[in-house]
Amino acid sequence: MGKQDIAQIEFLRDTGHFADIWNGLVFGGRQVIDSKELKEISPVGIAPGDDSSSKRTADMVMAKTRDGEKLGIYITENQMTVDYSIPVRILLREVMEYDRQLSEIVKRNRRNAKKEARSGSSGEFLYGFRKEDRLRPVSTIVLFWDDEWDGPRTMYDLLDFNGVEEMKDLVTDFPLNVINVSKIKNEEKIFQNREVRDVMALYFRRNDKKQFKAYVDEYGKEVSRDSMRMISAMVASSELKDYLKRVDEKKGDEENLCLAITELIQDGRNEGWINGLAEGKVEGKAEGLAEGEKLFADLVVKLEADGRSKDISKCAVDQQFREQMYIMYGLKHLK
Repeated sequence: MGKQDIAQIEFLRDTGHFADIWNGLVFGGRQVIDSKELKEISPVGIAPGDDSSSKRTADMVMAKTRDGEKLGIYITENQMTVDYSIPVRILLREVMEYDRQLSEIVKRNRRNAKKEARSGSSGEFLYGFRKEDRLRPVSTIVLFWDDEWDGPRTMYDLLDFNGVEEMKDLVTDFPLNVINVSKIKNEEKIFQNREVRDVMALYFRRNDKKQFKAYVDEYGKEVSRDSMRMISAMVASSELKDYLKRVDEKKGDEENLCLAITELIQDGRNEGWINGLAEGKVEGKAEGLAEGEKLFADLVVKLEADGRSKDISKCAVDQQFREQMYIMYGLKHLK
């Protein structure tokens, strides 16, 4: 897990942050979700079976609870790059959550059945799920932190109906809730949480030194350390990270922290930390793509040598299978 992933998850772990992100980005600023009703639950989904591949982990999962009862499940995923197979991953994780709920209901019903006389239909008795039983809804949003999402937005975008057009009316589509964070510009209207608003506002301005500085000049005294740590991780600024570390060591107050950030931006010796963000981002992405292409090329050679040409196309679209092949052929090590 990278530093950006850790920073994002830690930020989302705060129920106030989590609720405000959903209220702002999904409900347009309406206060639909109350942070006091949110409770973090395990991000790991498990499908029936003992194989490790049956597990799927989400970035952050919160349950809306009231009087101790779960009312709904909210899943948030962060994406720094486009995952072209993401509909399958998101759908599978949601199905795992429904399966977990189903298993709990069946276990409860069967425990109660031992204490009571047999009742209900044969189907209810056989499957352990009663006619009146209900599952709680699950919803996922994908926060995309790059410039442009060109990946699928529904399951249909991933399916090829060529030659089987008659199946289109029979196959259920699955829409994705992808939110391009970089495209949100009205943060002052849709976010109520001060820290969320600061993170979003500064992230929007990450490639414009003047706008970034103007925001810090206006609101700097209110920007918290947690917000600045999140931003420093998201923009990969080593100068800002080092400065925050020094401030922590000196135990400076919030006002001094933000004034110092303003000075850091104004300091000619450090101008590159923000002016170079866009360039550094492109260079980093290019290096990452080059490494990824070489890794995949090495895998293709090994698969062809083993007569597994058919698995090459599967590796191209199935990220999990591709990772398994990398490990199998020693190109990556199991973490």
